[in-house]
Amino acid sequence: MKQRIVCLDFEGTLSPELWPLIAEKTNVDELKLTTREHPSFPDLMTRRMATMNKHGIKLKDIEEIVKAAEPLDGAQDFLNRLRQREPKVVIASDLAEQLALPILGKLGNPLFFGHRFVTNDDGSFDHYQFRQDDPKRKLVDAYHSINMLVSAAGDSYNDIAMLQAADNSCLFRAPDKVREEFPQFPHTDNYDELFDQLTEGAEL
Repeated sequence: MKQRIVCLDFEGTLSPELWPLIAEKTNVDELKLTTREHPSFPDLMTRRMATMNKHGIKLKDIEEIVKAAEPLDGAQDFLNRLRQREPKVVIASDLAEQLALPILGKLGNPLFFGHRFVTNDDGSFDHYQFRQDDPKRKLVDAYHSINMLVSAAGDSYNDIAMLQAADNSCLFRAPDKVREEFPQFPHTDNYDELFDQLTEGAEL
């Protein structure tokens, strides 16, 4: 039987959505939009960086904000339990690793694949350095290339390519719009059910 790896989205699956928090703390409502509502992540990041530069918000400012964020209730226990059953677990995210680090530390520093902000000398935003195009799907493809089976979970439009490529997939706490557009994926709002789906919910 093949070995399995579990690929998990980060925001909305293990971590709260960080951009609404950033929007609240900076009083910039334009930053509330997330991939739960906007399907084009590159376009969304271009808009976010332009908005932050417009308002004089620097990388250090948003790094300070997310330091106070905690994992979602039950996320740590879920991840601990999952690792005992499936020791190979990775996080596949479109979040900048600079923002993910504080919460990753609270989750035991799981392996994280994300992107990076690149800033100017004054700390303003220059561009968003994507690890590669279509990174979540290509991560699944990479694990397939070494003869791994892949289970995957996420909640947003930017997770769909990963879920489609994986052998066993589940939407977790996804908005109604996403669930309606992609009814082929099972959905749950419960970590116990997510655990079952990722470890036993499909014949692999």
